[in-house]
Amino acid sequence: MTTSAPQGPHWFADRTRAQAADNRGGGPMTAAPDPLGPTVGCSHGSRCEACGGGQRLAVATYQTPVGVLCATVCWPCVAVGNPPPVRSWGQACERVGAHCQHLGIDLDQMGALLAEHREGSG
Repeated sequence: MTTSAPQGPHWFADRTRAQAADNRGGGPMTAAPDPLGPTVGCSHGSRCEACGGGQRLAVATYQTPVGVLCATVCWPCVAVGNPPPVRSWGQACERVGAHCQHLGIDLDQMGALLAEHREGSG
């Protein structure tokens, strides 16, 4: 059986995860704490990974089939649900692993938190 890497926006869950910290050190987009949301350990780039813009940047997290990853995106891309591209399963796994390091957890702990979230919202 061959599996091709997903492409485009359907690669991500329907929404950006609940929190994104803005580049001025502002608060989260929502008041709800998200244990898999952005942390101070997440890298804040100088360009939006989705559109390439350089203004109104934030670190946001996105849920993929292999876990949650962080990315620098602009507020307009967050608002319209425009995720950064992830071009392969390998790249997704690498980025999810990096976000686990930012959070100080391992992949099994992330999986348990995602399962808990699914059970709580289902």
